[in-house]
Amino acid sequence: MKKGVEPLFFLWTWTTVFLFCPFQVPILEWKNNFLLPFWNAVFGLFSVREILIFSDSRGFFLIITILLAVSMLSFIIFRKFIRDYKVRVFEILHYFLLACVFIIFVKYGLDKLMMQQFPSPESNLMFTELGNLDKDILFWTTMGTSRLFNWITGGIEVFAALFLLFKRTRRMGLIALLLFTIYIVILNFSFNIGVKLFSLILLGTLLTLNWNTLTFLFRFFLSFGEEDDQPVEKKVYLPILKVVLGASLIVLLVQMNTSSKTVNNLQGAYTSIQSETLDYIFINQQNYWIEQSKTGERQSFEIIGQGKTELKLRDDFGATKIIQFHKNDENNYRFQDTNGKYFTFKKMDLSKVNILHDETQLIVR
Repeated sequence: MKKGVEPLFFLWTWTTVFLFCPFQVPILEWKNNFLLPFWNAVFGLFSVREILIFSDSRGFFLIITILLAVSMLSFIIFRKFIRDYKVRVFEILHYFLLACVFIIFVKYGLDKLMMQQFPSPESNLMFTELGNLDKDILFWTTMGTSRLFNWITGGIEVFAALFLLFKRTRRMGLIALLLFTIYIVILNFSFNIGVKLFSLILLGTLLTLNWNTLTFLFRFFLSFGEEDDQPVEKKVYLPILKVVLGASLIVLLVQMNTSSKTVNNLQGAYTSIQSETLDYIFINQQNYWIEQSKTGERQSFEIIGQGKTELKLRDDFGATKIIQFHKNDENNYRFQDTNGKYFTFKKMDLSKVNILHDETQLIVR
């Protein structure tokens, strides 16, 4: 295979996957409006009904399998065209995958810097026994307790992605993102986080984009220090690439700004002052009202409506109820349910919980 050019088959494969798989990729999310109905129709042809499509689901796995087969078949069918226009095809596929990698890592890097990917732990999770938590929830909750971790990892992702804009730093940016993706894949499999397939596809994409560098390193170390000629990187039209990626960054920032969530002022944990049946009430960031009884059992309700003095709740079976509330003083709330029962709760100061003390001590004692 010619030096300096990533294997076109893998570029073709990952481009096919990114184009036709319903990823939740920033800026490209609009294509899911067409892809989800399309794949449901495809599964319907084989009498497969009500199949869920999200990362690590059976539907997602089937889509990836189909796309890998389709990419292989289409590559064989169009091999003459690809061979005749090899340089042009390489540039288009290379640019597209670079843009996808750039958008993904800038998005998730900024999410970490703004504490949106790993937000502060939910109040109900902080009052759940450790042994009752799933490993993925435990990991997600733990990561949200450290701003320093989020700032460092988010900064690495953003700066490494920005390195892709410049010829002199692109190789370093791709290697940094490859190493970071390997770390992400290890975390996803170790803690059973539900984006394992997506992270593997991202890993395959970055291995392909790093083909030149990895080939050079392999030959260098395999020859026991006898340096081979470093592969010449394929010339790309940097001004076009910078304009496309710069515009993507602007659109991404606008999307993040317009989609920012408003914080519910009732959010938090409440401990019982006067209640015959409940010990705690939690209102989390996903707008759920969670009741914990005196026996430790929990029941959750989605908050589907909120006024100045009342909440409209809906349980898992679709039944609704109204909760009226009144703030007696700074932290005490009096609630009244649909049956007319009153119960008084005190809002807890979660900043005093040890897990939220974001401190770094060089000397413990």
